[in-house]
Amino acid sequence: VEIYTDTATAYYAMGDDLRAETQARRGLALAPKDTDLQLVLSWTLLRKGTVGDVREAEALFTKLQRTDDFRATLGLAQAQEQLGKAWDQAARAVERGEQEGGERPAERVAEQERQARDAWTRAEKTYLRTLEMHAGDEDAMNGLQRVTALLGRLEESVDWSRRLLE
Repeated sequence: VEIYTDTATAYYAMGDDLRAETQARRGLALAPKDTDLQLVLSWTLLRKGTVGDVREAEALFTKLQRTDDFRATLGLAQAQEQLGKAWDQAARAVERGEQEGGERPAERVAEQERQARDAWTRAEKTYLRTLEMHAGDEDAMNGLQRVTALLGRLEESVDWSRRLLE
């Protein structure tokens, strides 16, 4: 299992997501509860960035919350933020007529916008939890800067930017 962990981690560091994912999945086939392999697979899926990959990463990061590892909490927040962006992009596509809106496109857009806000609100709470676990984490503060802006709370977003510069 250690060789799979080492190679998956190395491939992830090199940006070779396909190989990192393959090695992590092979290792998890042997040791399904291995936290390090679950983390590298989760981060790899998150970086791949398709909606399906991000959903799988969110599920894995959610299971990893029992570990009290701030990296799993940070990853969950980033997955929630990305899923919010996906909902928002879907709403914009319906508005532009690029995606089918059904019989009631305005209602579909409103529902997708609600889903986006809900995801960003969850992400905000999860980023804050990350900071409780790992004070001063720059990635969490960057995330808070982004999601507060996405939620339309621009003053708070600027405050997080200032904290990052301090």
